[in-house]
Amino acid sequence: MRVKLLILFITFSIAAFAAQEVWTYDRNSDADGAKILQIVSDGKGGCASVWLDTNEIATVVWLDKKGNTKYENKIYGLFFSPNIILSCSKKQLVYFSGAPIPMIVQVDSKGTAKVIGTMNGYLTGIFMLPIPNQKLTDKKGFFTVNADTNAVYQTLIRYSNK
Repeated sequence: MRVKLLILFITFSIAAFAAQEVWTYDRNSDADGAKILQIVSDGKGGCASVWLDTNEIATVVWLDKKGNTKYENKIYGLFFSPNIILSCSKKQLVYFSGAPIPMIVQVDSKGTAKVIGTMNGYLTGIFMLPIPNQKLTDKKGFFTVNADTNAVYQTLIRYSNK
């Protein structure tokens, strides 16, 4: 009897601490599909992500803590750096764009983008690294990717630690 109670207690304890899916986001409406190249948490349950379609065109998507889109923009000139997202917080997103010239784009919490640049040159982001910088966790949970093995689509998933 004690063994059965102990097993039940352990089972319910594990279930109580298991991660819970909060929301999902995918770009399956894109005929070319989309793969996730980079995810950077904003520290408050949302994130910015870079999606790459089969035509090698990237899209930056900033999502709030409920999985709603705050900002979305296509990025050209990806060859300059695989680290598109430089920083993401609840208040702003800063990312690198390679076209028409290398530049830094700052997006405020309302989704208004402002290009940061110089008159006599151009700005660059993080030096080219073989793997993009990722930040998949925050104090409330984490992000992961579901890669469909039967399609070219991927899904971004937000989990809470509850």
